[in-house]
Amino acid sequence: MKSLSIFYKGMLFSIIIVALYSEIFVNGTIVKGAFLYFTIQSNILVALCLLALVFIPMKERGKCLTRGVSLLAIIITGLVYNFLLHQIFSDWGTAVYTFSRTVTHVIAPVGFIVDWLVFDKHGIMKPKDILIWLIYPLVYYLIMFYMSYRYGFSVYFFINYNSGYRSILQWFCFFLVAVVLISFIFIGIDLVIGRIAKRR
Repeated sequence: MKSLSIFYKGMLFSIIIVALYSEIFVNGTIVKGAFLYFTIQSNILVALCLLALVFIPMKERGKCLTRGVSLLAIIITGLVYNFLLHQIFSDWGTAVYTFSRTVTHVIAPVGFIVDWLVFDKHGIMKPKDILIWLIYPLVYYLIMFYMSYRYGFSVYFFINYNSGYRSILQWFCFFLVAVVLISFIFIGIDLVIGRIAKRR
C-alpha cells in the first residue's frame, strides 16, 4: 500500500507540475501576476504537500494538519472555478478547460481528495483544525482586498474594491460560510471512515 501511495502521489505531483508550468510560463517567460492567482498558489501548495507526505517524517496529527490546509485550498479552487469563474472564460470566447486549466481546477482537486481518502489514516481530524485551515484563504482574501483598494486591481471580481464594500462583504460572508461547511464535511467523512476502519 505504501508503494502504491508513493506512485500515486508521484503521478499526481508530476501532472500538476506540468500544468503549473503551462500556466505560469509563456514562451519561457513568467506570466505577469501569475502567482497572484489562488489557483496557482493552491496547486503549488498541493504539490509541496505531496512531497512532504512522501519525504518528510511526520506524526499523524502533523500529516493531518498539512493535508487539511492543502485539501481545503484546492477544493476552494475547484469549486470557485467550476461554479463561478468558468463562465467568464466562456463569455470571453476562450477555452474553459484547456489541459492546464483542467488539471489545476479538476484533476488536482479530485486527485488530491482521492489520495486523502485512500491513503491517509482517518479519524484524526478535529473541529478545532478548521481554525488552522482557514488561515491561508482568509489571509489571501484580505491581501487581495488590500491590493484592490491600494492599486485598483483585482484578479477576482468578488474581491474588487470598485464593486463596493457591500458586494465584497456579501461575497466574503458567502465564502466563509461555504468554506466552514466544507471543512465540517471533511471532518465528518474522516470520522466515519476512521470508525469503519476500526471495526475491521
